[in-house]
Amino acid sequence: MKKNNTVAWVKSVAAFCLMVTVFVSTSMITLAKSDSSLAGEITVSGQKTNGVEPAVMLNGERIFSGRTFFESGVISTSETASATIKLGKLGYINLAPNSSLSLRFSDNNISGTILNGDVKVFNNPGVTVNIENAGTKSKQQTGTGGSDLTIPLLVFAGVVGAAVVFVLANGGDEGTVSGTR
Repeated sequence: MKKNNTVAWVKSVAAFCLMVTVFVSTSMITLAKSDSSLAGEITVSGQKTNGVEPAVMLNGERIFSGRTFFESGVISTSETASATIKLGKLGYINLAPNSSLSLRFSDNNISGTILNGDVKVFNNPGVTVNIENAGTKSKQQTGTGGSDLTIPLLVFAGVVGAAVVFVLANGGDEGTVSGTR
């Protein structure tokens, strides 16, 4: 009889710890995501040259993949590198080799000037694009609409957490053996 009380107590403690873990981790994900300051992340692709990874220039500084910048910058690609600029909820921009873009972005707005080369903008719905090309405005492009995976991830975590709590609360007693020797 005492073994069943101990097992039930351990199950209750494990279920409580799991619920606290799910709550804390989802709260941290939600609080960490802030739309108040937008940032662009540059991903560089291309061929290695003399064993050196491909890089692009950001405001005159040589940078590699993963570099983040805020609100504005001039991005230039070499003849062996291209770049993708991820702007979070705004969309993303592809720069072909030998291209330069003076870029500015804010809430629901991507703007800038193509200094040279080929630039493609993929904006999300509701985001205004105003990119000028050598003194003339290019046409605004409508994106395909991005997806935010935060909500589906949180729903999935909640379902998995509830399933684990249910199994811990209702299962596991089948292996208990009672009787005399």
